[in-house]
Amino acid sequence: LHAPLGELRSHLDTLPRDRRLVVHCLGGTRSAIAASVLDAAGFDGVINLAGGFSEWQAAGLPVTTDLDEAETRSEPSVTTLETSCSVS
Repeated sequence: LHAPLGELRSHLDTLPRDRRLVVHCLGGTRSAIAASVLDAAGFDGVINLAGGFSEWQAAGLPVTTDLDEAETRSEPSVTTLETSCSVS
C-alpha cells in the first residue's frame, strides 16, 4: 500500500485492521509520524521500520521487486504501508 503522509488520514478507512501494519519510508522520519497517526486512529500493533527502507537495503536485507512474485504468496499477516512526501 502507498499513502503520502499528508493524505494518510483520508485513507484510514481503506487500511486493514485485522493485521499488523509495518509503516516505512525512505529514511524513517515520515513513517514514524505515520505510525503515530495510525496509533491515534486506533490501529493496534503498528510497526515503524526504524531507519527506513534505505537502512533496510544497506543492511543487505531481502527486497522483492517482482510484483508477480509478491502476488503469488499466500495472504500475508502483515501489511506494509509506504509513506512519502508529495511534491507539487
